[in-house]
Amino acid sequence: QSCVGIATGTTMCGLVGNEVRMEYTAVGSAVILAARLMQNANCCILVNAETMKMSSGSAVFEKICSIKVKGREGKVLVWRPVETERRMTKKLAPIRDASHMLGREEEFDQLKALMDQYTAGWGQEKGARPCVAITGQAGIGKGTVLGRFLGIVEDKFPTLRVFKTSAEDIESKTPYYPWKQIFASLVGVDVGSKTTQ
Repeated sequence: QSCVGIATGTTMCGLVGNEVRMEYTAVGSAVILAARLMQNANCCILVNAETMKMSSGSAVFEKICSIKVKGREGKVLVWRPVETERRMTKKLAPIRDASHMLGREEEFDQLKALMDQYTAGWGQEKGARPCVAITGQAGIGKGTVLGRFLGIVEDKFPTLRVFKTSAEDIESKTPYYPWKQIFASLVGVDVGSKTTQ
């Protein structure tokens, strides 16, 4: 288990010391604040307000509390980045108004055709069911296509349960890691709680 503190601010980086001992280091109030946040982190990641603001476009944060930090007069607002699965859930939120979107119409139509083919066979004899994999480089619109598809699915089948999960490179050696969120959703527990883990 690791404790991490991240603070954004102005620092000085360079060689510090003399001929006897010299090392490359970073000096500044942000460095000290990051160390204080790390001391207060209980096996999680804590960030300051500046870090939260600058990272809000690529991460989802929740406000924890205000803590008293040595060397500062007032309390410091602290945020914690939420689980990757929750960022995935927000990123893949259903999109119902697609009027402003361009491109990927062919891929979207293929998904719709597969859905219609699958639902047409409901109640009939069991057979092969379609399994779709959308692959490609980052930023080409995979999330947008899935978001539009989820909007169609949830409008057409409001009682249908949809499970979302994600994988991380750092967890490549963790068995069944992408399935943790799905299993947790099926049994109704919080995957981030220590008890569940």
